[in-house]
Amino acid sequence: MSDVRGYFDAKAARGDSSYVDRRWQGTPLRREQYLQTRESVLRALAGRRFQSLVEIGAGPCTWTGLLAQRSARVVALDLSLEMLKGCPGNVANVGRCCGEATKLPLRAGTVDALCSLRALEYVPDKAAAVSEFYRVLRPGGYLLLVTKNRAYGGYAPRSGGSAEGDPEKAAVHGGTVTAEELSALLRRQGFSGLAVRPAVLGRTRLVLLWTMIRLVRRLVDPASPVALPRPLNGAVESLLVTAQK
Repeated sequence: MSDVRGYFDAKAARGDSSYVDRRWQGTPLRREQYLQTRESVLRALAGRRFQSLVEIGAGPCTWTGLLAQRSARVVALDLSLEMLKGCPGNVANVGRCCGEATKLPLRAGTVDALCSLRALEYVPDKAAAVSEFYRVLRPGGYLLLVTKNRAYGGYAPRSGGSAEGDPEKAAVHGGTVTAEELSALLRRQGFSGLAVRPAVLGRTRLVLLWTMIRLVRRLVDPASPVALPRPLNGAVESLLVTAQK
């Protein structure tokens, strides 16, 4: 994990204050991925309210404000201290913590909800991370994960399909998973009530088509306890998985 920390520390230390803007707003495709991720997370959290929530891999807190609307207290945890320095400092119910997903600096059974949005792909030992997620959640605690889908057709031509053609990023990328693999990891650890949904549908750069997809998804939200429907799986760029301890 030290390589991952160094990669993101260096990115922040370069004075790249536009990282968040470029990552999620730099192109029409990235803006669409941001919108779809946001809508997917909002649907998954609808009607839920927590006393405590931990965000794993918060980075510069791109998603933390959204999560803070659903919990009395939020801890934004990231491996990179430099990235965390980019988080807004004026949100009263958000604290920041530097730590690893596989060695969470939290007591067992103390967290109501745990969320990780587009960070799990940077964790090489996903089984160890899932074990830690289970340990820190209280009984009945809620888990929400958004991560890249290895079955996505847009990744197939690349080796591992995990770092979008960026050699520097590929060197620290822990790798993508399929819905079946992630579901199996969670079940083996003891999680129940699994639901797998599309987080981001890909394979197009046409903004009008994206808009149509979003409208359809507001009416249809396919969910499965193990995997995505086969005809849909190859078009899903990122998975959203929820579960309970």
